[in-house]
Amino acid sequence: MSQVEAYHKPFEAKSGVKVTSVDYSGALSEIAAQVKTGNIKWDVIDLEPAEALKGCEEGLFEKI
Repeated sequence: MSQVEAYHKPFEAKSGVKVTSVDYSGALSEIAAQVKTGNIKWDVIDLEPAEALKGCEEGLFEKI
């Protein structure tokens, strides 16, 4: 996976923090449920632009 080579490995090497990738269903409802319950499972999500915009409009994401 190109993201692993481009982002994960360099981040791990520099920070010493292990990156764990998990599959995301693509449903913003899954993110909304995590936000609502406070049970956040992910630090970073790779989204399509339309979903990212909608999630921002719904207040689901925090600026990093």
